[in-house]
Amino acid sequence: VKLGKPSVGKISLTVNVKDQYLLIQVRDDGRGFNMPEMRRIAEEKGLATGQQLRKMNNQTVADLIFQLGFSTKKEVSQISGRGAGMGAIANAVKDINGELSYRFGQDKGVKFIIKIPLRECQKRQKEIKEISKKVTRSEERRVGKECRSRWSPYH
Repeated sequence: VKLGKPSVGKISLTVNVKDQYLLIQVRDDGRGFNMPEMRRIAEEKGLATGQQLRKMNNQTVADLIFQLGFSTKKEVSQISGRGAGMGAIANAVKDINGELSYRFGQDKGVKFIIKIPLRECQKRQKEIKEISKKVTRSEERRVGKECRSRWSPYH
């Protein structure tokens, strides 16, 4: 609301096939990465020194989200704050010969792009279905819980 954005955020998921790849894109319309905060957290967690961070460009600092231990959450909960999530996703994508990239802009949100070779999808069809079911259930619970706790007038 402060930035002229709606009070309720929007997350979109698109899945396409292009050039023998399955493309999965997840985008939000949030505030993007807060680079000064990310630099502070990286130093606080011992992922880089202040001197190293001053030499890093924003993209390199943003890449720290994939490091074990990095989290912007102040409190640990059942679903976030342990600093394992993005690294686990990156490793899972790498394990199936996929690629993970992202784009961000201050106050413009973040877009994650997962690119998986179709041959891997075909080889791992059953495994992908099971993982997809688990992720979907987990995300439904997480998003539902987050929405209820943040925006419900009853909490």
